[in-house]
Amino acid sequence: MDMSTKIAVSYIKEGKEVEKDKVFDFLDTWASVDYFDPEKEHPEFEEESFRIYDLYHMAKTRNESLEDLRRAENNGVRTINPYSAAKLVDDRYNSIKILEKKGIKVPKTEYGRFEEISLDLPLVSKERFEGDGHDIELIKEFYEGEKFVQEFINYDDSFKLYKVGENVRSVRLSCRGFFDRDYVSSVEIGVEKYFEKLVDDIFEATGLNLFEADILKSHEGLYVVDVNSMVGLQNIKDGVEIYNDLLMKESGYSKKHFFPKKRI
Repeated sequence: MDMSTKIAVSYIKEGKEVEKDKVFDFLDTWASVDYFDPEKEHPEFEEESFRIYDLYHMAKTRNESLEDLRRAENNGVRTINPYSAAKLVDDRYNSIKILEKKGIKVPKTEYGRFEEISLDLPLVSKERFEGDGHDIELIKEFYEGEKFVQEFINYDDSFKLYKVGENVRSVRLSCRGFFDRDYVSSVEIGVEKYFEKLVDDIFEATGLNLFEADILKSHEGLYVVDVNSMVGLQNIKDGVEIYNDLLMKESGYSKKHFFPKKRI
């Protein structure tokens, strides 16, 4: 197979994200891939010699990989998501406000010291910037310093929605805790029309070509609680295929290709 397509990916295969590892295992079969540590900056992306890459892909969001995305884009290297879109959703507070302005239902969200917050306890708190991590805390009493907080939503179901180029997929989460990220397993479900519209609205609000959105369903409707500029694709049957199709398309890979019936 022609390996002349060169792709740079901010991701290290460590066996922790099984589905994503499979995506890049297959990527290695049709492209020449260089993997960069997403937690280290690579100023060399600004050098003209790095224009050899047909595509730079930030597959793990960290502050350092965001800077690499900016460098690659500024250097004329193609990317899956624009830097401006990835930077927007990296700031969870700003991205929630943008979604809200678009008319998308989101939890009431504030940022500040405890005495400045108007929301009632309990509150859900996480890092304001995605690149700083995904730890979630349930706040039931006074806290010190500034925090990104959201109202606590009593929900009946939780989902993840994935946009992978033109493809939309969804899973229902089986949860064990108070919030949607604290889940045990996920099962792929069909994508209903209202999910498709929600994905379209998020795309229009953010400009992301690739994302995953965390959704809570309550008696008041669907809440978008977070949008990330990367995808995990847990238990998505054709996840390897649609992800690689997007990478092929965006890198300019044009040769006929196939995916074996037996998944990687």
